[in-house]
Amino acid sequence: MKEAASKALALDERDAEAHCYLGEVKRVLDRDVAGEEAEVNRALQLDRNSAAAHEFLAVGEHDTRGESEKAVAEMQEARKLDPLPPDISSWAAVMYLANGQIDDAITEAERTLQLDPNYMYRDPILATAYREKGDYGRAIALYKKAQEATGAPRSGLAITYAKMGRQSDARRILDELKKLSTTKYVAADVIASIYVALGEKDEAFRWLDRGVEQHAAALYSYFSLEFRPLRSDPRFADLLRRIGVDPAKALARQDKK
Repeated sequence: MKEAASKALALDERDAEAHCYLGEVKRVLDRDVAGEEAEVNRALQLDRNSAAAHEFLAVGEHDTRGESEKAVAEMQEARKLDPLPPDISSWAAVMYLANGQIDDAITEAERTLQLDPNYMYRDPILATAYREKGDYGRAIALYKKAQEATGAPRSGLAITYAKMGRQSDARRILDELKKLSTTKYVAADVIASIYVALGEKDEAFRWLDRGVEQHAAALYSYFSLEFRPLRSDPRFADLLRRIGVDPAKALARQDKK
């Protein structure tokens, strides 16, 4: 991504979308959150109607500043500018869910599947929305469908089982993911999220530490629902600091929810 974005900007410095992706590089590889923000703002200066720029700004508001209300507003703007890409719709559902708007998340996630019945980024967001609403039956059905389609265990299914008190089923999926991680890349935060659901915070932080070492891009999803039980632990603030996020500001915003 870094090579492609840099080449694009060498050809045309006014390529707004290339600035967005260079910002993503700065956030993940360099842990330069301010640098990412500058690149996205540059993209918006070049093209206020860039759906990608508003999408990346929304992700930044959510993932590095904990501003879920602003994230929702930016995703709505991206959706208005370009209503057809399933990734924009899916991210809008993610932002609704993070902001506690579960019914809106369900509606938008259903729309994502209308745009592309096979679209999925990590776990299916519609399943997660159903889970947060307490509709475990629908959540499980969607997670299992995703599991069959990808051939890989779904952490969301394990979390759902944990919430239902089906600890042995949750641990079975956890063990499958840990075994899989010995032969191929499995994002460390995926495994950590299951440990959070099981109430094993020490193991969760151990896996999150591994994610920091690996520069796992998804670590910036700390403000997702799965990691809320960790926010009061001092180790959580330390992890944010290590990936370039100011915990004092970000957590203060989250504590208002």
